[in-house]
Amino acid sequence: MTFSIRKTDPKKTITVGSFRLSPDGTMQDKKVPLARSELHLSELLDGVCDKMNDYALHKDPDTQESSYRRFAPRDGQGMGDLPDFSHFQFQGPEANALKFACETIREELEDDIIALLKESSDVEQELCRGVSGYCVDGGHGNEEL
Repeated sequence: MTFSIRKTDPKKTITVGSFRLSPDGTMQDKKVPLARSELHLSELLDGVCDKMNDYALHKDPDTQESSYRRFAPRDGQGMGDLPDFSHFQFQGPEANALKFACETIREELEDDIIALLKESSDVEQELCRGVSGYCVDGGHGNEEL
């Protein structure tokens, strides 16, 4: 989400407000930056779980630690940055587990996620520890996810 928000042209704005007329016959609306508008964030959030197909379970060859990692290049990135696929697991129940977890979290916390994205600079930590309660240990986060 953060990657997509950063990609949005900061000069783009969207008109928001009420469609009611004020007593003098004018409509009260205002322009806000598109990147952090509720409409734009909602649209991005609707598609975020589909992007989980770009991640797979990765087993670090040195530590044997497993974590989900991005294997597909982002839009606009070349194919030269592709990882070593031999350490990724693309089959089995883990292949769809991340997308399912994403959809569950999105359904439960959509309003909270949008509010955080509009206001907070530390969305990852605030969502993980403060709002959802999913990250109760002192473990490290994954900035990409």
